[in-house]
Amino acid sequence: MAMPTENSAWPPPQWLAAYIAYAENDAWWTGSRRRLESVYGGGAAGKNNLIKPHRNGGLVSDIVAGIKERGASFFWGAKGRNFTPGAPQPIKTHLPAAANLATLSSDLQFAQSPRFLIPGEEADSTNADAVLLRKLMDADRSLAQLNIYGEMKAALGAAISIPMWDTDLAPGEVWWEAFGPDVAIPEFRNGRLAAVTLWSEQQEDRVYYRLLSHHAVDGGVGYVEHALFEGGEDNLGTRVDLKAHPIGEPYAGLVDPDSRVVTGLQRLDAVYGLNAPTVEWRKHPTLRYAGRSDFAQLHGLFDDLDRTWSSWMRDLRLGAGRTFVPSAYLTSMGRGRGASFDELAEYVTKIEMPGDLVDGKLPIHHQQHEIRVEQHERTLNAGYREILRKAGYSPSAWGDGGGQDGGQITATEVEDRNAASERTRSKKNLHDRQTLGELARLVLEVHSVQYGGGLKRLDELPIVEFPEMSQEPPKELAETVALLEAAGAISLLMKVTRANPDWTATQVTEEVTRIQQERGQEMPDPATLGRVVGQVESQQGDDDDRDDEG
Repeated sequence: MAMPTENSAWPPPQWLAAYIAYAENDAWWTGSRRRLESVYGGGAAGKNNLIKPHRNGGLVSDIVAGIKERGASFFWGAKGRNFTPGAPQPIKTHLPAAANLATLSSDLQFAQSPRFLIPGEEADSTNADAVLLRKLMDADRSLAQLNIYGEMKAALGAAISIPMWDTDLAPGEVWWEAFGPDVAIPEFRNGRLAAVTLWSEQQEDRVYYRLLSHHAVDGGVGYVEHALFEGGEDNLGTRVDLKAHPIGEPYAGLVDPDSRVVTGLQRLDAVYGLNAPTVEWRKHPTLRYAGRSDFAQLHGLFDDLDRTWSSWMRDLRLGAGRTFVPSAYLTSMGRGRGASFDELAEYVTKIEMPGDLVDGKLPIHHQQHEIRVEQHERTLNAGYREILRKAGYSPSAWGDGGGQDGGQITATEVEDRNAASERTRSKKNLHDRQTLGELARLVLEVHSVQYGGGLKRLDELPIVEFPEMSQEPPKELAETVALLEAAGAISLLMKVTRANPDWTATQVTEEVTRIQQERGQEMPDPATLGRVVGQVESQQGDDDDRDDEG
């Protein structure tokens, strides 16, 4: 676990297969038509196009071959093939289904922010560590990062989170940032993140400057080593002084003689957030912990949606109609400048023949193409349903009504329609409770190290509580509580708790007290709960009499 060596291949060969997959998923996530055509072989191979022949064989060659094979039949891989030379290329349009899927995943998890708790403490605890934890992890900056983190790991399969601080820029503050796996080289040991190298690059002509930040632990001391390399497109090159390029210069004054910044932690200052366990690389010794994107096995369906949408838009353009006129009717625009018929020349086609006379005049023919709205819409909806099914989300997740006929549906039906999304969210929460708990612990420890405080090392992870995704409508909730009360099956405490699931125990208790005061009631004595005071005194007297008789 060390900084990569000079003149080594970049990206490292063992991670090249993952980077190829990242490039494909990134093209769909960003929705760049140029990248999509490049990935599937329709355009020229650019710098960021990793889908091209590589020096490595085995798994990488198989992945590249598989993408090329799929791309040959893909709508985005068809540029320049099967079309008449010199003819205009078909107009392609893109639907952001992949981007919408990543946003959907993030929204379901983090639209309502989770709650971070110190073990053994209530949500409104005045414990110093609990107060600091709420201040750091419930800040708007942190909640905004959660949405970035959620969308990134959904699209690329994982995200790396790092606590940040800057005593000059933001004294007293600690925050965190999320980084994509396509700018990271993680190292795992026994299934857990042991070190990670984050990198960025800037190209100048044919020279690539890469800044590498290696996060690791040495002898129980956490550190970050910064290094600047000058190399080529697929070679890391030689290590140069941090001041040799602007991307490395900000770190030159921060590092020690070993080019390191000591974090002051006894553990790694990075967390690897998994979206879902990998399937494709489960047997690979390095990539088995890399994670799986929500886009896995969906690229063909994304492509089919774009093919269908482009066809629909083509029908719309052709639906404006086309007029065929004899060349004699066209107005000359001058020698070498062609001829025109009217301002709607886009829909006028000249035919080089005089045509038959009709009533002594040359005929003008108009053709109106059909706009196949229903066929295209049904095809698109079918594609969307299959995408949501494979990704594990309910058909109603994109607001299509789940196939309903527009009539009113019950709360039970709403819950059933959301069941798939709930299950997927719950599975992702299993990973994120652990990941975000580790991140919250790091943020607390960094704050303590940098700015002082009682907490130096937290052995127990903070608790991460996700709010319920589905909440019972107020009317149905009131009816349910009323039925339970009529049956004598619910206490006042549970009624308030059920009506306000986001409240803390203190808030619930205070509300119960207020209700009882308004009703002229008092809190019952637990020792006499369920009995009348007079009955208790009478029972006590009987017991005394029996003792005297004895």
